[in-house]
Parts: sequence; structure tokens; C-alpha cells
Amino acid sequence: MVNRFVGTLREAARHSKEPARLLMLMLSIPLFLLSSGNAHSAESEASDRSRWEPSLSIAASLAINEQSGAGISTVDRPISGSTLTVSPGFSVAVGLTSPEVAMLPLNPRFFVSGAIIPTLGFTRDVAKSGDPRGFVLPIQEEEGRGYPESAIDGQGSLIAGQIQVLNWSVDAGMELSHEFTERVVYLRPSFSWTRFEVDTEGRVLRAFKPNYDPEPGYPRLVTLEDRASRPFDAFGGGIEAGVDMGRQGSLRPSVFLSAQFYAVTGDRTIGMSDTFTDAFGTEAARWEYGVDSFLVRLQIGLRVAWLGGTK
Repeated sequence: MVNRFVGTLREAARHSKEPARLLMLMLSIPLFLLSSGNAHSAESEASDRSRWEPSLSIAASLAINEQSGAGISTVDRPISGSTLTVSPGFSVAVGLTSPEVAMLPLNPRFFVSGAIIPTLGFTRDVAKSGDPRGFVLPIQEEEGRGYPESAIDGQGSLIAGQIQVLNWSVDAGMELSHEFTERVVYLRPSFSWTRFEVDTEGRVLRAFKPNYDPEPGYPRLVTLEDRASRPFDAFGGGIEAGVDMGRQGSLRPSVFLSAQFYAVTGDRTIGMSDTFTDAFGTEAARWEYGVDSFLVRLQIGLRVAWLGGTK
């Protein structure tokens, strides 16, 4: 699992520089806030840990998942391929943390949180042949003379996908904290569920003359295309590490880094198909789009807990 995760991160960096730049930009914000935070006493921390704490957090997010596709038709050669998708976004989460449980070792606290995760989904061509952007007909020098199929641009096949904008997650787990150099650092192991939706498209554009028509003329223009979408559920676990920035009145901000590792459950494929019928006959195409069972989400952000009355 560790080797696979490291390999995934290397592939993510190689395939997408812009999401990495976005993550580094967001990293600078909580680090700046951390440098300006105030240390607080052990007595204040102990008092705070005896409270129920609602919180609000905002984080930059990267979702990493391998996706694949394949297509077959009666008018073009089969296509197949895969790509590592790196989808940047941000999350807004609300949470609730319990008082510490003194009867358990390490005096843990327990928490639950729910997040909405808007994602900047980019359409990616998972498999492609030619350039199926749309037929571009040649300019005729003599009206009615026709042209060969090779003179028509915009032919080919593709299958593409995109993660939809809104994703969701719910986390529940344990918080363990320790004071270190006048700062309280904490770890949050958790169980997690997330839901994301994928939009897919399959397309074939081909121009050709029937084999039994030897006379010059105009080729058939065959268009086969379909779109589909479906949600996917994933379950897994994660770890969060954070540092409290010191109590500010009734608020306590903290910065954190987290990584969640998910297994996508159930059927992980999306099927599409289309037919085309004219005077010469019927053509057909089928496509299948799939998501890998392994999903990683990385986050860095700022959480603000409300502690009640000021001190």
C-alpha cells in the first residue's frame, strides 16, 4: 500500500503541475497564520479539552485516482487507454469534537465531521484516435463532383471523463494531542466515507463510402456518441496532523495536513452505446469507462473551533 501511494504521488506530480502549484499556494496561507499565532498554557488547554467543540474548516484538496476507458464500433478500430486524474478543489467542513475521555488511555477525544468538496474537474481524454472534434468538409472546386473520405477532417474516436463539481465526505475518529514547545500538536486517525460523480462521453466520427459504390460522390458521415454519469461511493481511513495556533478569545484556530485513502466499492464502470441508421444500413458503437478501486485525497487547511465564553 505504501509503495503504491508513493508511486501515485510521483505520477500525480508528473501529470499535473497546476494542481501542485495550487496546493503550494494554499500551503503558504495556514503556515503564515501559524507563525502569527499565540502559544497558550497547559491550564488553558486542559480547560478547553473538557468542552464540546463545534468547528468550521476550510482546506485545499487534491483527489487522485486512475481512470480508464475502452470503445469499439463497426466503423473504426477499437480504442483503449488509462490516465491518472488529479483533481484540485477545496473543502468546507463542519465538525463536533467531544470532551476528552479520561477513563481511556491517552485521554482521547472523539469527533465527527461532514464536508462538501467542490472540485475543479477537467475533462480528460482517456482513450483517443484521430481528432474527432467534428467533420470539416473540404472546399469543392467543382460542384457535384464529390470528394474522397480522406479529404474530410475531424474524424476519429474518443472516450473522455470528468469528475463533477460537488463531492461529499463524512469522517469519524479519535483525536490525540500533546503539548510540544508551547504548542499543542494533535493526530486524528479516522474512518471516512466519500461520494463523487463522474461524467463520461464516448464519440466516433467516420466518413466513408460504401464498398459497393465505385462511382465518385460524397462519403457517408457517421456520428456515434453518447454521454452518461453515475456516482461512486468509497470507504476508507485517514490520518490528520495539526497544530493549534493558540486561543483567540472564544475561538481556537489550528492548521492541519490530512490524507485519506479510500477503496471504491461496487460496480466501478459506466457503460454507453449508440446507433446510426441511414439508407446504407445501421452502425453501432459501445464504450465502457472505469475508475480504479484506489482513491487518495490530500488536504491542507485551517480549522476554527468555537470554545464558548471568552477567557
